Amino acid sequence: MKKCKICDNEFEQKTLRGSEQLYCSDKCRQQGYLQRKAASAATTTTTNSMGAQNPNNIQARYNPPGEVNRTNFDYFSSNPIEQLEKTYEAKTEALKWQMKYESIAKEVDELKTKNNVLEMQLETIDNEEPEESGNFLAGVMKNPQPVVMAVNILIDKGFELYEKIQSKKQKATA
Repeated sequence: MKKCKICDNEFEQKTLRGSEQLYCSDKCRQQGYLQRKAASAATTTTTNSMGAQNPNNIQARYNPPGEVNRTNFDYFSSNPIEQLEKTYEAKTEALKWQMKYESIAKEVDELKTKNNVLEMQLETIDNEEPEESGNFLAGVMKNPQPVVMAVNILIDKGFELYEKIQSKKQKATA
């Protein structure tokens, strides 16, 4: 039999597994926790003989006595109106850039759509076979050699005609 650390009642340990049972009931276990917590709080606020804070006191480690923790306030202006104005300006600037982005994205989408339409039109033009009856351009595209020969002949005839006109002009002026 064991004695409870809180109420001194005798009890029998419920299981042999785990840590040793120190309390007879959940109520006593809770009371033990509260006592340990109170004792811990009392030791963390004490100082040693040299006046240094106990290292277990987290508040003391980060906020030495006589010193105010201002790390959270360093980034803010002392004037709340100035801070609100800066916040408003930043939000306005962000909205301006967001609107520019959205308009450019819309323009890009429109250009993509136009590009797709033009590509489809180009494919249909490429897939069409030229008509030979009555379409001069279709015949030239199919076999351009006769047209090139005809153009060369016309150019040669044009030069001959030009030379004749020039020679007549020279005879007339002489």
